[in-house]
Amino acid sequence: MLNDLEDLEIINDDLDEEVIEIDYTEQTVIVKNKLLRKIWVVFASSILILITTFVDKHDDFDVVLKSNVFMILLYTTITLGLIILVFTLKSKYKYNEPKIFQIHKKLLDVFELLTIVPVFMAILTISNVFMLSPSFIDGTSMEPNFYDGDDILFWHLGVEYERFDVVILKSPNDNYWIKRIIGLPGDTVILDDGVVYVNGELINQDFLIDDNGSIDDYTICRVGDSSYCEFNVPTGEYFVLGDNRSVSDDSRSINLGYVSEEQLFGKVIFKFNNLLRD
Repeated sequence: MLNDLEDLEIINDDLDEEVIEIDYTEQTVIVKNKLLRKIWVVFASSILILITTFVDKHDDFDVVLKSNVFMILLYTTITLGLIILVFTLKSKYKYNEPKIFQIHKKLLDVFELLTIVPVFMAILTISNVFMLSPSFIDGTSMEPNFYDGDDILFWHLGVEYERFDVVILKSPNDNYWIKRIIGLPGDTVILDDGVVYVNGELINQDFLIDDNGSIDDYTICRVGDSSYCEFNVPTGEYFVLGDNRSVSDDSRSINLGYVSEEQLFGKVIFKFNNLLRD
C-alpha cells in the first residue's frame, strides 16, 4: 500500500512538471498574427475613409464623417490597435507564458468586435463616394411626395437624368435642394395660366396626386407676367420644379434658374423612415 502511494506521488509530480513546462509560444503567435491582421484591416479602412474626404464631392452626405458616435468608435479602435501593437512588441520574449497567451486571446476577442466598426464605416463611405448617398428632407417644397423629415437615398453612379426624375442639386447659395426635372437640355417649357407645357405638349403630372386623390398642379410664373412665361432650357442644363408649386423656389425663380449638370448630385430612388434619427 505504501508503495502504491509513493507511485501516485511520483506520477503527480511528473504531471505537475508537465503542466509547468507547457510552452505557449506557438498558440500565442497564432493569436498575435490574427490580431495583426485585424489591426491592418482597421488601419486600411481608416486610410480609405480619410482619402474620401479629399476626393469626394458627396462628402457633405457622408454619415460616417458627420456622426460623433462613428468617429468615437473609430478613434477608440485605432487607439486600441496601437496599444496592442506596442504590447505584442514588448511581450515578444514572453510568448511562452500562459498569462501572455491569455492576454492576447482576450484582446483578440474584444478587437474582433471592434474591427467591424471601421470596416462598416469604410463600406458606407465608399458607397457614398461612388454610388449611393443618404439624406433627409428639410422643408415642404416637394409635398405631397416628400414631406419634411422624410429620409431618402439617392443614386449618383453613371446617372442619365430623365424627365420627372427627382434629383438632389446644389443651389447657388451652396444649399442642397430636392426638385423634379421637368425640362431637359434644349426643351422649351411654357407655363400658361397655371398649366405646364413642354415642347408644345401638355405634360401628365399624375405624380402630384395626393393621398386623398386630389391634385394641385396649378403652376404660376415667378418672373414677368404671372400667368404666362416661357423658358428655353440651354444645352447642358435642366429646368426643375418642386412638386408643391405654390411654395417651391425652383427654376421659375432667379434664386435658382436653370440647373447645370455640375449642380446635380444624384437621383432619388428610395424614401424610408430612419429609426436612428427618430
